[in-house]
Amino acid sequence: MNSSEIGILVAGVLTLIVFTYLFADNPLYRLVEHIFIGASLGWVAVMLYRSVILGQLVTPLRDDPSANLHLLIPLALGLLLLSRLFVRPSWLDNSSLGFLVGVGIALAIAGSLGGTIIPQLLGTARPLWPQTAGVAGWLDVLNNLVIIAGVIATLLFFRFTRPQSGMEGRLMARAATTGQYTLMIAFGAFFASLALARVSLLVGRIDFLINDWLKVFGQIL
Repeated sequence: MNSSEIGILVAGVLTLIVFTYLFADNPLYRLVEHIFIGASLGWVAVMLYRSVILGQLVTPLRDDPSANLHLLIPLALGLLLLSRLFVRPSWLDNSSLGFLVGVGIALAIAGSLGGTIIPQLLGTARPLWPQTAGVAGWLDVLNNLVIIAGVIATLLFFRFTRPQSGMEGRLMARAATTGQYTLMIAFGAFFASLALARVSLLVGRIDFLINDWLKVFGQIL
């Protein structure tokens, strides 16, 4: 039996132990959960050490120090960050923490703008005239109108200063109700996609047990 087959056997046993959580919580499941978390953290630590510390800091400084003098800045920030382990309270790592927080906030804002807000704005900028001839073109127009109306109704749902009486108040209330239903449909679609992804993972594990684990287990028997 080679190392690959041993890995398949161990993975299959751990998968079956995880499935026991469907019946009741038990110590074996918690043990596998701790193993998974520990293995994940260990893998991340090793990858960071090999890809970041060695690959992008130590190796360039060792091979060509004169061309990589700018790497001394992250090296100094990293060493200052490690001072927290020895000096308490540590004032040396404030600059490193400030730099990390600033970069993290900048990446979060840029990611939100480029990955969510701007694509959503572009997704609602729909043409109201058919780009193609025939029924398909008018169906696209109808789809675009539904999207635009849903977006406007959803925004009106969060307009808490709307009038409460009169014709305008009734129209705003109906639009807000439509926006509420639009949000419910969107959340339902998101939950359905999330559930489908989980089902896909389950199917993958069952396929692994049937086609890989049982095959190796049968060879042992």
